Amino acid sequence: MALRQKSVQLAFWIGVFSFVEITLYGQGTHSKNLSNNSLVELSFRGSDNEQRQLILLWMFNLQADSVIQPIDMAADYPGMALKTFKIKPPVYTHKVAGKITYGFVNHHHGNGDFPNHTLVVVDNTKTINGLWVWVDMNHNLDLTDDGEPQSLNLNNSFLKLDLFPFGLAIQLSLFRDKELESCQNMYANAIGLIQGKREFAGIKQSFRERRLAIWFGMQVAENDTLYWALKDVNANGRYNDVGEDIIMISNRFGEFNTANATQYFKGVSIDWLGRRFVVNTVLLGSEKLTLSVGRTSKRNNEKKRSLLIGKKIPRLTFCCITGVYKPGKPLKKSVKRQSIRHFKGKYTYLVVWNADDSVFVHDSASLHQLSRNLPDSLQILMLNHGGSGKYVYRYNKRYETVMHQGFCSKEVAEKLKLQTLPQTFLINPKQKLIAINMSFLALNTFFY
Repeated sequence: MALRQKSVQLAFWIGVFSFVEITLYGQGTHSKNLSNNSLVELSFRGSDNEQRQLILLWMFNLQADSVIQPIDMAADYPGMALKTFKIKPPVYTHKVAGKITYGFVNHHHGNGDFPNHTLVVVDNTKTINGLWVWVDMNHNLDLTDDGEPQSLNLNNSFLKLDLFPFGLAIQLSLFRDKELESCQNMYANAIGLIQGKREFAGIKQSFRERRLAIWFGMQVAENDTLYWALKDVNANGRYNDVGEDIIMISNRFGEFNTANATQYFKGVSIDWLGRRFVVNTVLLGSEKLTLSVGRTSKRNNEKKRSLLIGKKIPRLTFCCITGVYKPGKPLKKSVKRQSIRHFKGKYTYLVVWNADDSVFVHDSASLHQLSRNLPDSLQILMLNHGGSGKYVYRYNKRYETVMHQGFCSKEVAEKLKLQTLPQTFLINPKQKLIAINMSFLALNTFFY
């Protein structure tokens, strides 16, 4: 009786939730913006998957008042002619310990002799603590008219490259002892081949560079926290270059993925986890960087980046594990192809997961508890993305759960338009999408 009551309660609340969602996202008269535009202030620096790539700022010993053109690891070759440029070196108001070095940071400002680079001069690169750096912010090769040098230390290793309020900055660090030694040696050898008349300061005196070109802010939409971000793709210190800079959304504070990025255009539509938004404009002020965002259900010719709530789940065919786990190698008969349509008639909680994902590991206990007390009206379908068949085969036995287990192929991932991992889909008995990434905790509230 208690289980039946839970089933009725679940059906009731999901039915209400489904009605609300379908009303908001359905067809008909809801073809204009569904709510007033909201302004999202972007006041935090964020990161994305590309910032984890290794970028190096090569440093060379400064010879009196001359620098040699920026080095290009992709285009330079041994013996090529190199241009020398006169500079006005900084005025050193303190005692310099060690040789003065210089380098060029990739920065597409469009000015001076180096429109795609900014010259920096450093007093000593043996340690990041107490480091003084002069930045040629006006790109005239005069290091005396750019204001005071920037001081870097262990607690603040951010270097500003321009005077824009939300301009480009980089974070600098040095290689630790024995860190990526093979990589260090490879780069040092490559520099040795193409340095020409430059005097390379060495890999230990060069910097690891992390580009800080993302600003983000928070928006609460229908009890869901979204993080909006802008990325200065062309590294010019601005964030509203049409067709160049990109917009990203995430449900994780400060963490973004360029795979979900959308090029910025005024009025561009963005699909995120079942919702459709429209970005009206980017407002770049002296003190605020703001995104004007609205909600819409209007259809257009743009390619959908997410399944939309209220629409029927697309037809999926995947390999599904059947039968009870038995020790040893899985039998061939225990795996068969199955369609999502086979799961009609009940609410389906579809979970695309990977056992190595920290978010899934953190939330899996709640999922397991839910599976052990399933009402008659709900079933759980797990599609593993990237894991081994043997692990998936053993999963239900290992955690004593009752779930349908299958595999998410590349084709299935494309049809589901995955934007996060893990990603969940709540589907009604007629296989219309009710919610994306509804928490396990929220589902549990339907039972009690």
